[in-house]
Amino acid sequence: LTSLRGDSVTADEFAHLPAGWNLLRTGDYRYCEYNPPLMNLLSALPVVLAGVKETGPAMPVAPEDRYGFWVNGYDFMSRFQGNYQDVFVRARAVTVLLVGLLGLLLFSWARWLTPARADAGGLIAAGLVWFPPTFLAHARLVTIGAGAACFLALAVFAFHSYLRCPDLRRALL
Repeated sequence: LTSLRGDSVTADEFAHLPAGWNLLRTGDYRYCEYNPPLMNLLSALPVVLAGVKETGPAMPVAPEDRYGFWVNGYDFMSRFQGNYQDVFVRARAVTVLLVGLLGLLLFSWARWLTPARADAGGLIAAGLVWFPPTFLAHARLVTIGAGAACFLALAVFAFHSYLRCPDLRRALL
């Protein structure tokens, strides 16, 4: 969390957050035509809920470019020019939170799978998420990778849980 302010916006973040922001504002899924929208939506949620105000003018956008991934990145940058970095810090916190939850999920799951050495198994599983440099570098960016890893692990965990003890609650999960 302390490193969220120190880096400038990356090329991917530049387009992902505006896609989610536009989708939340308009409900139009064409803003997320290249990627699944869930992480874009979740990342934009703190920006919209906090009521962050636009500090600059909208960029003129040709009608045929209205939904363009990169065009909207430039428009977003223009609209939030006075607080651009702060907007991304809010959005990046979502990814950090999801990676933290992913580590906790894997910790719990590994403890369940290794009852003889539950703590060791759990720490190793969580450590494989929380400490590799590549994962740490990407786990604080507004992109879809960390979210995809988190929700995929959650889906596999839920399916595994259902297979071990099939019931309606686990089937719904």
